[in-house]
Amino acid sequence: MTQGAPTVDMGRSSVSDAMIEAYALNGFVKVPNLITVESASALRKAALGVATGTMPNGDEAYAERLTQQVNVWRSNAILKQITMSPGIAAIAEQLAGCELRVWHDHLLSKAPRNGFATEWHQDRPYWPFEGKPSTISVWIALQDTPADLGCMSFMPGSQRMDDLTAQSLADARSLFGVAPELEFESKVTVPLKAGEATFHNGRTAHMANANQLDAWRIAHVTIYMQNGVTFSGKPHGVTAEYSKTVSGLTQGDALDGAWFPRTAK
Repeated sequence: MTQGAPTVDMGRSSVSDAMIEAYALNGFVKVPNLITVESASALRKAALGVATGTMPNGDEAYAERLTQQVNVWRSNAILKQITMSPGIAAIAEQLAGCELRVWHDHLLSKAPRNGFATEWHQDRPYWPFEGKPSTISVWIALQDTPADLGCMSFMPGSQRMDDLTAQSLADARSLFGVAPELEFESKVTVPLKAGEATFHNGRTAHMANANQLDAWRIAHVTIYMQNGVTFSGKPHGVTAEYSKTVSGLTQGDALDGAWFPRTAK
C-alpha cells in the first residue's frame, strides 16, 4: 500500500444463514455494513479521481449510461484494498458455495443528471468462460445511493436462466427479446447506504436507474469466478489485456495466477 493511503476498514466478513438462503433463492442479497462509512468515503474520494475522466470503453451507447474503469486494483493502492479484501471474498464464497478467484474489478459511475438507465441484463453472457461456473459480483455503494441516484434493481430467481445470449445495456427491450417470460416477473429495487452492498449471481437479471441528482453515483464492483475456470476463447477486454501483458491465452487455458487471484483466507 502506498505510504499515507488510508486503510479500508471492514464492517463484516461473514453473513447469516438467512442471507445465504436468500441469495440461493433469489440470486442476490443485500449486505448491510460491508465496509464502514468512513472507508466508503475514503474510497469515493479515490474513485472520483479515476471515474470522472474520459471513457475508455469505446461503446457510445454504453458510455452515455455510465463510466467504467476496469482492473483499477492494478493501479490504485486505495481501491486495491477493497478488491483484494479477504473478508469480502470470504462472504462471496459463503454465498456462492465454492472457492472463488477475482475475475476483475471495476468502477461503475454515473455522472450527475446523466439521464440514462443501465437497462436489464445478465452479466454472465459477456464473460469468456467455458461451461457454467459460479460467478458473483459485489456492488458496493460509495455514497448513499437511493433510486434517483442510480441504485440497482433485480429480478428474483432469474439466475436460473443460464443459457441466454448477451443483451444490450442500452436497449430496454433487449432482455425481454431473448426471455419474454421475464417481462412480468417481480422486480426489486435496492437502495443502499454508503458502505452497504449487494451480492448478485452473474445470471441474475439487473438494471440501474438513471442518475437524476447533482452528484456522481459511484460503485466499486468486484467480480469473482469459480476457482478452476478455463478460457472459452471468446473475445474480452480483460483476457486481451492479459494476453498482451502476461502471455497469450488459448481456449482451455486456466484463468488463475496473480492476475486472477484467490483472496479469501
